[in-house]
Amino acid sequence: MLLSELCFSGYFFKDKEDVKEVAEFKNKGLTYDWCKKTALRLGSYVIACYPEKVILNEDDRLKTKLDKEEYYRHKKTKDKDETLYYISQLVVDREGNVVTSYRKHFLWYAHDARWANEGEEYKQITIANKSGVEIKVGLGICNDLFRIGKQVGFRNGVGNSNSKNYFGLVH
Repeated sequence: MLLSELCFSGYFFKDKEDVKEVAEFKNKGLTYDWCKKTALRLGSYVIACYPEKVILNEDDRLKTKLDKEEYYRHKKTKDKDETLYYISQLVVDREGNVVTSYRKHFLWYAHDARWANEGEEYKQITIANKSGVEIKVGLGICNDLFRIGKQVGFRNGVGNSNSKNYFGLVH
């Protein structure tokens, strides 16, 4: 089951102050609880997006699973606001376990960039269907898919005639 971007929180936030009440810690909170419960009930993978918050201080670094390198990189490059926000995508397996959490890489400048930080990179995972066949899945949120699509020969979601590249959400 794949849900839309920021499906539970709503999408438009004016700034960091506006999103802080609905933002969740990675792999915790209402979105995770709902995904786990739904995955177990349906026996299905569940993918949902949520506004993620990361608090940059030594005590909370461990709670958010922020590694030391990431912590210090953000400390050096960000303003004095020590809470970072991301548009993140949570993937939960059939047993309710977190497979991964992906952060949107290509922000929509008109809205996302007002409050969200850019994720580090695109991510691909391997999942198995109920017959055990492994399937590679590329993760992406909204503008990420547009950007990836342009790189593999798609224009506005339609493949050009020379393109041999397809990805499941468009094709």
